[in-house]
Amino acid sequence: MKIFNIILISLIGLTSCSGDAYLMEDYAIGNNETEWETGKGEDNIKLSTKEVAFGFAGGQVTVNAEGRHWWITEIVVDGERLFSMDVDKDAMKQMAETGNFTAQYGWLTIKMENWQMTFIAELNEGDQDRTFCVGVESGDYFDRIEGRQDWLVTGDWDDIIKLSTKEVTFGYDGGQAMVNAEGRYWWITEIIVDGERLFSMNVDKDEMFQITETGNFTAQYGWLTVKMENWQMTFIAEPNYGDSERTFSIGLEAGDYFDRIEGRQAMQTSGIRPVICE
Repeated sequence: MKIFNIILISLIGLTSCSGDAYLMEDYAIGNNETEWETGKGEDNIKLSTKEVAFGFAGGQVTVNAEGRHWWITEIVVDGERLFSMDVDKDAMKQMAETGNFTAQYGWLTIKMENWQMTFIAELNEGDQDRTFCVGVESGDYFDRIEGRQDWLVTGDWDDIIKLSTKEVTFGYDGGQAMVNAEGRYWWITEIIVDGERLFSMNVDKDEMFQITETGNFTAQYGWLTVKMENWQMTFIAEPNYGDSERTFSIGLEAGDYFDRIEGRQAMQTSGIRPVICE
């Protein structure tokens, strides 16, 4: 209780996911000006990432935090504010004291255990992207996590890529999986691994042009290696000894046809991690 009382005393404002800042008069620069959208305090939450991305198939993403005794200020899903610290005071108090919180907002589930957050998205069968924003606060420091889920865009053309499969699964011990394609001269539009977009055709233009012309590409993204030879794709996963499922999503395009490969890797649910001699 003492911790929460100290936290309440330290509250001086709230940054909304729309970008507005609600501040005490002491922090107003002028009569109509607002500043300090992240507060005057240093980052004492230290999120592992501030952007979360899901493919249309959904999945699970974990966002870790080094700091403790912070809380959620608001949750906005598809433009609708569904949680607010001004209204949901009991839930906010629980988070600040225990670091625990669970709620489902339609297609999105948010879990918080010991100040570590997990986002779970259901399959997006709609015709537009889904979005969410979670504001967080600790004393005089404010931050936010922005999230997006794609919908399955197929374009106006018929399937000219013709993948052998659009779903890849690995056991916790990893391995290799191949996805063949009948079509040629298509390219990768994006690569998302564990909710983080690590390749984008808008940024990685040279690699995208190389894929289109040659059908070749190789890159490693942490535990996942993506190889492409003559438009045939190979995915290599390292063993997963963590405490959560791993996911990836690969967007593909050819003219006005779009497709996607969704991948998952299970975690080890029993047994003891083997000793690895180095």
